[in-house]
Amino acid sequence: MLDYTFGFMKKVWLPIHSKSKVFIFDRYYYEFYLDQKRSHVKLPNWVVRVGEFFLPKPDLILCLGGDPEKIYARKPETSLKEVQRQTAVLKDFCEKRKNAVWIDTTVKPEESIEAAMQAITAMMSKRFKIDDVR
Repeated sequence: MLDYTFGFMKKVWLPIHSKSKVFIFDRYYYEFYLDQKRSHVKLPNWVVRVGEFFLPKPDLILCLGGDPEKIYARKPETSLKEVQRQTAVLKDFCEKRKNAVWIDTTVKPEESIEAAMQAITAMMSKRFKIDDVR
């Protein structure tokens, strides 16, 4: 949590307030909801939720997921059961946040890219008060 907070203040906060910029994070703090094993951390969800309260909130969260069986077929490094669990947690996370958008990555890559671009364009048009969105 401290790493995200201080890193954000040092690298993102000033530039984002002085210029129009887009910052893209891969595996932001929210990854702790999904897969704590990756970071070798084991915290109760209530601790993760408290930590989230203190972090800078992104304007947009793209939740990349899809059919667990299709994901597992492409990337069988973990068990199907674990892919199903992570997908369910991510879907629930996405549904509970108004700034989150579900992007199905089990369709053609062009379709996933288009969905992501539409979400980004819609968010940026709100930020800059642009009326004409695709």
